[in-house]
Amino acid sequence: MEYELTDYRPEMGPINWQEGFREELLGRPIEEQLRCYGWMEDRRMMDVPFREAEAYIRQKGWESSISPVQSSRLILMDGLVVGVRLWNGIRILPYQGYAYDSDSDNNGAGYKEREYYAYLICLPFEHTLW
Repeated sequence: MEYELTDYRPEMGPINWQEGFREELLGRPIEEQLRCYGWMEDRRMMDVPFREAEAYIRQKGWESSISPVQSSRLILMDGLVVGVRLWNGIRILPYQGYAYDSDSDNNGAGYKEREYYAYLICLPFEHTLW
């Protein structure tokens, strides 16, 4: 796959990797580094600190809502994948999310509005999700 690469700049925001994650990426080609990332979907904003996210995901049993990152628009720092750029130019770094869909329903008692979020999460290379 051919990648469209963007250099990371500090004004993009902090890179929130959990301890040891940088070592998961070191020495791996981009294709293998992408295996260390996933998209987690949820119907609300994730409100846990990134260092606790893996335990939070497992506690809630949300492993089934995690899918591989298959983007060709990547953000790199010193040869390491640190984020992705979406089709609309939005930059997503680890444990940041974006609203990818929304809907509303008028059930007669007023509108119910929902937004659906996807978060870029960090995974160990040896994970078994896919």
